[in-house]
Amino acid sequence: MRINKMVAAGAVLAAVAAGGALTATAWASPGAGRSGAQLRIASKVKLGHLPEGIPQGELTEAAGGTVFYASNAKVYKVHGNHAPVLVLDASSPVLAVAASKSDLYVETGQTVIEVDLAEGVSVRHWDLSSPQPVTQAGLFIVGHTLWSWTDWETDSSGLEYATVSRISIASAVVHKVTALANPDVFVAGPSGLYFTGLKSVRSGRSVVERAEPGGGLLQQTAPYTSALALWRGDLLGITGQPSRRVHRWSATTLHAIGSAPVGGAPIVIDQGSAGLVALRFLCATLAAYCHPLGLLAPATGHVSQQIGIAGAVELVPGPRSAVISVNSRGTAYLDWLAS
Repeated sequence: MRINKMVAAGAVLAAVAAGGALTATAWASPGAGRSGAQLRIASKVKLGHLPEGIPQGELTEAAGGTVFYASNAKVYKVHGNHAPVLVLDASSPVLAVAASKSDLYVETGQTVIEVDLAEGVSVRHWDLSSPQPVTQAGLFIVGHTLWSWTDWETDSSGLEYATVSRISIASAVVHKVTALANPDVFVAGPSGLYFTGLKSVRSGRSVVERAEPGGGLLQQTAPYTSALALWRGDLLGITGQPSRRVHRWSATTLHAIGSAPVGGAPIVIDQGSAGLVALRFLCATLAAYCHPLGLLAPATGHVSQQIGIAGAVELVPGPRSAVISVNSRGTAYLDWLAS
């Protein structure tokens, strides 16, 4: 797959890239437990007409806090409180994005493309294997390792397990990790990519796994987990059977540490500058009882500092806490969070 058109290539993209990196001190460190702290919306950025929000794989935040998101074949960049800037127009719909400080990675179908933002050109690509046409995907870049997941689930097919691949960005080789991962349930860190899935088709046992950058794979039997996050050296997961709980495992060994009941049915959890944020349910309007966002204490399952954001649909994975919301007219916003 080839890029058909780079928007504002060369000097314009170089200028965008030069102004796009926030420093590490541009926002406060995680504020969970600070005296007098309260989770709040620090600012909002209008993204435009996106009535369905942004699918999880099509939304990412670079290490500096700059957000990239895809809409069909276009990729936009949001720097701080500035309006979105179009940085890429691909030849095919973009199913997944990831970004470092200097490069953008996009997945179109079964091809992953690396784009040098300063030069405005694609510099390399990798071809992925998939038994069927890819319908959803995700990308994560940590250091020199690029992780990819793809699957071919449709409304008529029901659940299809995802294929996970590992790529060293200095190599043309794509390493297949597994074809039995649960789609959408991933988190990446320096120690590798964490996900859930089946130990094997034959066993049918659910596991939590860590794929290491060097090629190792750890597995631990665990209940089905619908969301994952990394928090202070632990891997956290939300499970729903037999009761909804937050589970903790060692991020290094995957040994179980403990679990606690958690209320409000968390959909997504994410570690960021505001703390460990939990998005628990959808608020169509801001009724008095509707407080979908809060800070989760993993040891107790307690959700504190609860706030209401109408139409909150997705947390933005990355160092600076944010959530995507969509109003009743289908207009989406990037809501920066602080505590």
